[in-house]
Amino acid sequence: MAKPAAAPGAGAGSGSAAATATPTYKALPRADFNRWAVRENLPVYWIADANQDKTIQPDEIASLLFYPSEGHWVDNGAFTKDFEQAYQRIVDASKKPPDASSDDGKRQIVIGKDLDQGRPTLIHSDLTKLSADDKAFVAHMLQVAHLIDKLYATPKTVVDRAKAMIKP
Repeated sequence: MAKPAAAPGAGAGSGSAAATATPTYKALPRADFNRWAVRENLPVYWIADANQDKTIQPDEIASLLFYPSEGHWVDNGAFTKDFEQAYQRIVDASKKPPDASSDDGKRQIVIGKDLDQGRPTLIHSDLTKLSADDKAFVAHMLQVAHLIDKLYATPKTVVDRAKAMIKP
């Protein structure tokens, strides 16, 4: 849970140091945060607002698999700089609509409408009680999944390369 900001004048010291406010993450409702995270292709998911304060807490965030990047959002129970940057990117994107007069803006509008037809969903499994063999199997399968993602992210597939080698 985020540490609350100290009240002005609270704590020891002369008061000459500038107060450091703890950032709050409540600019967007949960559903909108998750929708805009998908639009921004960021592997972050707000699981639930467990304490109903409409503010994202470190224990309410999940890092998602199968994205072009990996998310490291929480460290030692606190948000990382990566989360702060991702959060700001999500909020900024939600406030700035694409330029409908440009070709790229029109493309972004169509893609956004397409993405908005789905709903981000988290499938979370607690595998802590699996046997050592089962955990090893899951680790291997995750490695396979990452390799498949890497293969699909490769601009030219093996088939494309084979076709290029066989010239008519």
